[in-house]
Amino acid sequence: MFHDFQVVISFVVNTMDYLGGAFGEFTSARSNIAGQIFSVVATLVIAGLGYVIGIIKNNLKYRRDIKCFLMVFGRGVSSPEGVIMSLGKWKTIPNVNRSCRFTKVTRNGYEEHYGPDDMVNVYDMRAAFFIDNVFAKNFRRSPIKHAFDDEEIDFREKTAILIGSQLANKHVNQLMEELERSKVIDRLPFSFERIEENSDSKAKLIIVNHIENCVYESSDDYEYGMIMRLQNIYCGNCAHYIFVVAGMHQESTEEAGFIFPTVWERFAGDGKFKAIVFKMERENGQGRKKSGRIVDSYDVPRAPHEREGIGRSLSAAVTRPMD
Repeated sequence: MFHDFQVVISFVVNTMDYLGGAFGEFTSARSNIAGQIFSVVATLVIAGLGYVIGIIKNNLKYRRDIKCFLMVFGRGVSSPEGVIMSLGKWKTIPNVNRSCRFTKVTRNGYEEHYGPDDMVNVYDMRAAFFIDNVFAKNFRRSPIKHAFDDEEIDFREKTAILIGSQLANKHVNQLMEELERSKVIDRLPFSFERIEENSDSKAKLIIVNHIENCVYESSDDYEYGMIMRLQNIYCGNCAHYIFVVAGMHQESTEEAGFIFPTVWERFAGDGKFKAIVFKMERENGQGRKKSGRIVDSYDVPRAPHEREGIGRSLSAAVTRPMD
């Protein structure tokens, strides 16, 4: 009987040991599962916080960008409807003989065509494309309106981007005539002025810095362009501006558009006149060179490496067109 009692005791002890081990394994498993759940939850919380922080940062950056955008282009530019871009349209001289005036590249070489009567300079179009990217970013890719200079445009309550100088864009020419009539052009720090094209200037325009009394002229190797911002004289307030993005030749007009996305933020500020002048190498038949560098400015911050100096003295001989 004592032996039977020992067997029962041994069975009970072994059973308790087994149950204890099983409970320990179960407890350990529960602990591991809880640890894994905690790790997953912590990861999700951290990821969620990072996402929320990212949204807040992007929202703050967007607000800063919008504030800068409005300081550059005007408080009234809250939608694409507040901006209009003008490009010059070129008309060919009528050909009474209807002979071919253009060549077109084909798979087999070139074909001759009479071609269209109205055209837009491809360099102006490239400049417009570069500038469009600035507005696409801020207007979430909603397009701004484009017009040609043979269209009558109401510039009131709009910020205008005019591509080309007064020689290439009628709207720029009308603007300059209006500034001359109101005597404002005499007070502009910088301006384009017409000259007689010759072997030295290689252009019908020069850029004049009236503050330093100096002039920028193109040559065989270099030419200049300018981006300037004026108050919109057609609406008489600082809620809208007029930008003239132009060069002495078509290459520098394209270059003005090319550098516009990298410098537009420097035009932030009140309604005062602002401008930058850049210098670039001419193509000389070797293709476009992205070499425009700022050499002069008015009320626009420049980096130390952009301070090259001023153009030659305006007292030097400059041949101006006959009245």
